[in-house]
Amino acid sequence: MISGDFPAMARQKLQRDVLGGDCVVLYHTGPAGNQSPRHVTRANTFAEAERLGGILADEAGKVIPGIEFRTKLPLCCRSGDVTLPLRSFPSEADAQAKLDRAVAKLCELRTSGAPRTEVRTAEVDWFGAEETLTLARAAGRGLLQQAAAAAMPAEVQVISIGEYNFVAWPGEMFVEFGLAVKSQRPGTFLISYANGELQGYLVTEEAAAEGGYESQNAIFKSPEGGELLVQKTLELLR
Repeated sequence: MISGDFPAMARQKLQRDVLGGDCVVLYHTGPAGNQSPRHVTRANTFAEAERLGGILADEAGKVIPGIEFRTKLPLCCRSGDVTLPLRSFPSEADAQAKLDRAVAKLCELRTSGAPRTEVRTAEVDWFGAEETLTLARAAGRGLLQQAAAAAMPAEVQVISIGEYNFVAWPGEMFVEFGLAVKSQRPGTFLISYANGELQGYLVTEEAAAEGGYESQNAIFKSPEGGELLVQKTLELLR
């Protein structure tokens, strides 16, 4: 019921075939809030996790022989805090109406035999509509402000090893925010789900306007929240 999923399968294959069992393999998830596996996976099984982990291990295995060993490497660590703005929420009645529409669409797709990926997308939209209703109720009762205060400030952490930078962000970020940093600072790698909890996603302006699952499952404002993290990160990298 609990597993390391495809990263564990990749680690096991790398240790068995390339690195040896004593070598630690570290896996980080980058900004991937809008990178859904449901469009590429064949099933939700251990066999599928092993297939995907094998693909990842094979690609890592190709570059491992070219890694350069160094006896001296500069190390630098920096961090900074950002306070993110709270998003606004619909009325409870509007949130309930959106939930009703999401449930109706899901039922229609299920009964019509729609493709698995379409059904899954409708399912997560349903989850998001449920989240929005819960959050709208909490906002109306003043409870959301307490949750936001408990999650703030958001920490941005930078660890530089030689010419490479590893940036740690909390929460679930859309990939565009990571790409905005990498476009200005090559050799930078973004790590999400780090140093605290944001209670949801930070999404792009387009996603916020679309109102899908990720933008509904959030308490902080987008895209402003993500842009603030990008700005602080570039400041620390400079």
